[in-house]
Formats: sequence, C-alpha cells, structure tokens
Amino acid sequence: MEYFLKSISILVFFRLISVFCGLLSDNFFIVSSPVSNSNTSGFLFYYLPESLIQIEHKVSLKLTIDEQAKKITQSNIVSQSFKTTEKVSADTTIGYSVSYISNPFHHDEIELKTNEQGLIESGTIATEDKTSTIVEQLFGSLKEVADATKIQAEMQAPGSQTKEVIQEYSQTFELSFQSLVQANGVKKPQQEVNKPGVSNPKVQDSSNLITQRSFNWEIKASHDDALNSEVVPISFALELKNAEDFPITQGAVPDAQTKIKGIITRLKTNAFLQYKNDEGKEIGAVVQLMVCDFSNPVHVPIKRAPFVKRTDTISFKEGFPISHKVIQPSSYSGFVSIPVTIAKAIVSIPAQLLSIKINTAKSQTELNNAIATLKSSELSVEKSLKEQELAIKKLEVDIKDKSIEMEKVVVSQEHSIKLELQKNEKALLQTEKEIQELKNEIIKLKK
Repeated sequence: MEYFLKSISILVFFRLISVFCGLLSDNFFIVSSPVSNSNTSGFLFYYLPESLIQIEHKVSLKLTIDEQAKKITQSNIVSQSFKTTEKVSADTTIGYSVSYISNPFHHDEIELKTNEQGLIESGTIATEDKTSTIVEQLFGSLKEVADATKIQAEMQAPGSQTKEVIQEYSQTFELSFQSLVQANGVKKPQQEVNKPGVSNPKVQDSSNLITQRSFNWEIKASHDDALNSEVVPISFALELKNAEDFPITQGAVPDAQTKIKGIITRLKTNAFLQYKNDEGKEIGAVVQLMVCDFSNPVHVPIKRAPFVKRTDTISFKEGFPISHKVIQPSSYSGFVSIPVTIAKAIVSIPAQLLSIKINTAKSQTELNNAIATLKSSELSVEKSLKEQELAIKKLEVDIKDKSIEMEKVVVSQEHSIKLELQKNEKALLQTEKEIQELKNEIIKLKK
C-alpha cells in the first residue's frame, strides 16, 4: 500500500512539472503545415481562401451602315462600362494539413469541417485536463475498479442614305487577385517594421512598378441590314491603385517544413481598382473591392488549458473566421482541487480496503455456492440420463417382443390361407369332374 501511494505521488509530481513547463510554453496542440512531397500526412486538409475578380465589360458601338450597299462602313465606341464583383475560391497553389499533438493527461475532442472547395467551414475543439480525474480514478480504483442580355437601339437619320445604329456587347473576364498583385512585382522593403524611430515602410519608387494588367478581346459587329461584319478590337487595363498594401513577403507562402500553430487563414481588406482604356485614360471612378489579403496570413490559435476543460467553437464563412467562442474555466480552481481530491481518497482507503476484503469473502462464498449448485446439477443430469437409457432399453425389448408375436400371427395366417387354397382347389377339381360327366351324358342322349 505504501508503494502504491509513493507511485501515485511521483506521478502527480511529474505531471505538475509538465504542467508548469507547459505554462511557460504555448500549449498548442493543433498544428498546420504546408503540404509537400515530404509532408502529406494529417487528419484534415484544407486550402486558404483567395479572391477571384469577375469583370463584366460592356461596350456600346455605333455602327454606320450604307443602306444601298448594305455594308457597315464605320464603327466607333460610344461608351463602355465595367461591373466588378468578387467571389471567394480556394487557393489551390498550396494546401495545408492539420496535425494533432496528443497528450496522455488530456481528453481532446476535435471536429473540423471543410466545404466542397476545401475551405474550412466550422470547427469544435474541446480539450480537458484529466490530471485530477486520473488521480481520483487511481485512488478511486479502490472504490469501484472502472455547403447577358443583349440590348439594341436603332437610330436612323431621316432622308439619308446611311443610318447609324447603336449595339451593346459584353465580355466577362475572371482573374485571381493574387495573380494580379504578383504580376505587379511589388516587393516589401528590407526595413523592419515597428522599430523605435522607424515609421512603417512604404514601397519605394512605386512609379517604376508595373501596376496594371491589360485585357484584349474582339467584337464581331454585324447587323441584319448589312451583309458584312466588322471585327472591332477592344482593350482595357485594370490598375491596382494601392499595390503597396499587398507586399509579397516570405511569410505569405510558408516553407514546407514550417509548423504553424493553430489554423492559418486570411482576412479581407480593401483593394482600389481603376479601369483605363488603350490610351491610358481612366474610365469611370475608382472601384473599391473587398478582397482576400494573401500577403498577411493570420493564425487562429487553438490551445490547451491546464487542469480544466477548454472548448473552442469556431465558425467560418468561405474560409474566413466569423466567430470564435472560447469557454475556459479557471485553471487555478482546477489546480487547487487536486490536493483535496487526493486527501479525500487517502482518508477513504482503510474503509475501502475493509470493503474489498468483505466483498472478496462474499464473492468466495458465492463462488463456492455456485460450484456446489453446478455439481448438484451435474448429478441430476447424470441421473436423468441413466433413467432415459433404461427406458430406451425397455422400449427396445418391448418392440422386439411385439415383433416376434407379429411374426407368429403372420405365419399362422399364411398357413390358414394355404389350407383354404388347397380346399378350394379340391372343390374346383370336383366341380370340373362333374361338369365333364354331365357333358358325356348329354352326348349320349343326343345319339
């Protein structure tokens, strides 16, 4: 018993040391790592969100048609407009695996879900320090042991040989905002941020950077009153006005061996876009769009708490965290309850030892009674088997006797039948003889 108590005390001592070491560290037990050829394991895989910019470009062309020749003679751009929208998709350039770091003193329940694109959708993580329960069970084992329409407008000048019509055409483009920023070639300055006496750095000499992307398409202009068609080349450019807000840093694309504490994701920020025509003139006002900030990934930490149960309930929308609920009772309250639990368990040990002794004796008596009952049952079964064997033998003798009697009856009946047949045969012969005599008498009378 003394050895048992010493073993429990040593276990508790080492557990307390590990807890205090954990308090000095970060207690993370969910780790995200970039997926690579050398790292393909994990209990969940997910992607980071990225923004896809959808551009609907509408162009109004004025077509001049020679009515006599039935030919389009001229085409001019009257107006053009842009409709810019953003939708979230999975950035499949790099995936992340979630790994779980177990701890024998903790009871962990982890549920993470992704949508069909591979973006994290929800998560529930509960971790409970079972040190107090383990100690109580060790002592207590003595107690219990256990988810384009086309618009046409025609305008005709009366009395002229030509007419002008206005037709609208549209084309939709889609590009990744991340590819737009990377194409700009914006680099983060080599200054350090937030050092005393150093202001936040800006991109130096940004006028020399390429901060726009060109788009080209063709309109095949035609009309019912013209026999020909005319190909009109259309081009425009999209410029990112605040490219310096999206520096390309090494942190944006982690190394394959990097262990990220918790879940990595991205936030949304404003991008200011300006459309320009092929001459470099601005078209319309600056467009403000909320996009994924891939240049500044954020981490959602998931930690354990010593001596208590901590629950993290996280909600995501399109890969973005929108709520994070944490329930964590006081660790100190859980800590101070351990000595009380141990004291209660130690005080109850003598009574439990007596209870075990009584229960053992009672169990032995019950076992002896069960053995006696079993032996009695075996004797009863043997007696019953013997009685059945005797009954079977008697039945066999009776059957044999009845069989002999039946054979005698059959022999007697066969003899009687034979006698009767012989008697019948004699009578038949006598009858045949008398018939023959009558036939002879008849023949004599006829003569």
